[in-house]
Amino acid sequence: MILDSFLMHGAIDGVSFCGCRKLKIVQKTDNVLIGISAPGIKASRDGTTDTDPSSYCMMSSGAVMAGGRWTLYSNHLPASSIIQPELYKQRRGDDAAFAAGDEVVVTLDCSAHTMRLQSPTVDHSISILQQHRSPQQQWVLNLNFWIGGLSGSFADEVHLLP
Repeated sequence: MILDSFLMHGAIDGVSFCGCRKLKIVQKTDNVLIGISAPGIKASRDGTTDTDPSSYCMMSSGAVMAGGRWTLYSNHLPASSIIQPELYKQRRGDDAAFAAGDEVVVTLDCSAHTMRLQSPTVDHSISILQQHRSPQQQWVLNLNFWIGGLSGSFADEVHLLP
């Protein structure tokens, strides 16, 4: 599901910056993937966008994808990305990075060529691949819901915050 557009180009104190969005995970039954992709991509057969070559995302379990490919699997985030190790360890596997009740901040930095995800347990940046670093590149915020390995749970609820 495409939630919002990161079409905010400009500069803050002379530094190029694309955008920041805050999400509130109200309810989730399984894994949720939060990230960005190029606008206008088509969902795969299972209804998700995470495998598109322009997709960059993190799964609520902590797995990371860049350019539509897995770069880190669940429970393999670097220690420097886990800001509350005890809480991270206490959570069930698919809630390690973000769980119901969490606010997740997604920041796209067009100067650093990164997408950063921050939650109560993690603060992780994903590098944007060279082929997506064009000044003309546009981005949209994406959410993908999974339940039992299938996408599209209607019980999941995420709100876009101001």
